[in-house]
Amino acid sequence: MSAETRRSILEAITELYSIDGNMFSLSNMLYGLFDGFDYSTKIASSSQMEIVEKQNVPLYKKIMKFCKTIQTYPKSETHNTLI
Repeated sequence: MSAETRRSILEAITELYSIDGNMFSLSNMLYGLFDGFDYSTKIASSSQMEIVEKQNVPLYKKIMKFCKTIQTYPKSETHNTLI
């Protein structure tokens, strides 16, 4: 993940505080992205994103942009769950 993508994720997490409503689930998924978990598809289809779009279109576009970028990353077929 590029530094630009990581920075955009952190900015989005901070900007979520300007949104009226419970954004816990969306914020949690954004933190997960930052930690390397691919929630990009879930974020893009989240009902909370509809609220973000209504209240802050630039933030909505920012989140959608890095989600689309993350969706292009190669996927691992196996995960080490013993760690």
